[in-house]
Amino acid sequence: MKSFYCFVCLLLVTACGPSDQGAVSHNASSQGQASERSSPQIREAVVVLHNLGFATQVDANNVITKWGTPHRILEKVVFLEEEKELSNNNRKALYVKIRRASGDEGWANKNYVIPDALPAVVISEKATFYRQPDNLNPGTQYLVQGDLIAILNDAVANNFVKVVYANPVTSALIANQFLKGETVTTTSEDIEAAVLLFLALRENNRNRRNELLKNAASTPSNIFSDKIQSEIQISEAGFNQEVLTQNNQLEVLAMGDVLNAPMDYGAVVGRVEPGKKVIALRKLTKDSQVWYQIQDPSGFILADFLSPPAAATSN
Repeated sequence: MKSFYCFVCLLLVTACGPSDQGAVSHNASSQGQASERSSPQIREAVVVLHNLGFATQVDANNVITKWGTPHRILEKVVFLEEEKELSNNNRKALYVKIRRASGDEGWANKNYVIPDALPAVVISEKATFYRQPDNLNPGTQYLVQGDLIAILNDAVANNFVKVVYANPVTSALIANQFLKGETVTTTSEDIEAAVLLFLALRENNRNRRNELLKNAASTPSNIFSDKIQSEIQISEAGFNQEVLTQNNQLEVLAMGDVLNAPMDYGAVVGRVEPGKKVIALRKLTKDSQVWYQIQDPSGFILADFLSPPAAATSN
């Protein structure tokens, strides 16, 4: 994995001594604490949930009264060490004060703002979560190529990294878990390509989607080039895209093949049987053809084989 071993060495160095971006030890001496008060350390943080709310105004009752532009996935911010329980639509949550690259300051849900971390992306086809940083503790959950994560600045043995991941559909958070180091990268061009692809796959406007894909194709990353070119072909074929985030668990009505592209000549990558539940990520339409991209097995299937989403039949 490009640059990873250098990255691990850097983590080992920063874990052994003070760093301008490191967390302050709770066991610091009184002299160190005084120095901290006079010169606060800057802690960089990574936002792990796309479209995370950015509260810019809060009233005297700690109720959010104004929102700014939502955060982008893997956006870097400055963690300002101030926390508040804020209320939005009668729901309370712990928020942290942050500063964005624009200089704007505001509040974001603390769960999804990960301090002392670096943005990263999964580069292997499947990356299994481990409960401990050793080969003896594999879990049952896993990520796939292109999933966007934060790697904590913790020195971890056995070529593992400690990560945080937020499911972009359900917002469910996975923290304090480990991935093998070779399954991820922190290389900037790979992250840029992965983020652009992530945004394109969630963009319903075809013109914006085409522009995002063109930008992704122009990055020097080779890891995601096949996926990017596949999405460019889908877009150029004239498919309209609808991203599904709710009521997207569909039932298989008849045995059908899952293809690697929403085309009749696509290669078969799997098969689903009647009664199976699948998670649909996108709905692609062109003329009278309707396809769904499903999560497992990963690929595309004609809508004829699936029940319609609940939202489509609720009227």
